[in-house]
Formats: sequence, C-alpha cells, structure tokens
Amino acid sequence: MSAAAKEIVEAALKLDPQVRAEVAEEILGSLEDSSYGELSPEWEAELDRRADDIDKGCVQVIPAEEVFAEIEGLLRTGLAGKVARPRFVGKPLKRDRPGSLSDVSLPRTGRSVP
Repeated sequence: MSAAAKEIVEAALKLDPQVRAEVAEEILGSLEDSSYGELSPEWEAELDRRADDIDKGCVQVIPAEEVFAEIEGLLRTGLAGKVARPRFVGKPLKRDRPGSLSDVSLPRTGRSVP
C-alpha cells in the first residue's frame, strides 16, 4: 500500500462508524465498473448453481458461528484430522469430480461477488 493510501486509511479510521461505512460503500461501489476481482464465467456458473441448490432446498446452509464452534470443538478434542460430513436436506449432491467442492454451497445475498 502506498504512503498516500495509508494516509487515507488512517484518516478514514478516525471517522464516525456511520460515515466510515458510507465512505467504504462509495469506494467499493467504484470497483463494480472495473475488472478488479472479476470472476471467470465458470465461477459465475458455479456460484449460480450453488445458489440454485440452496433455493431448491438441496443443501442446508449452516451458520458460520456453528461451523466455527464445531471446528473449535474438534481441535480441543484432537479430532481435527477427521473430516465431518456435510449435512444435507434430502438427497446428497453428487461430486462433479473427485475432490471438488460442488457439495459446498454459499448463500445468495443479492450482492455481487467482488
């Protein structure tokens, strides 16, 4: 990060939280028209497929807090090397290819992915 950018960040961090949020939203919005963080068509299709799986009820979305608590429990008990099976609603999804994450879904938020 350049010295000028660091100065801007330091100044922004001194703002009230509401104003800081407005500034952050304005800056993030300026990236929407750029190719920064643009996803490939394959990733766009994968995200759409996963969102559709959630909408159809093929997978159950688990809150992050619950996932992190489960991971912490596994670490405390020494079971971290064992992989917990994903929890599904109804019929489990098939893997597209060995080792793929096609059975992991992301919730649809209505916001574009940067």
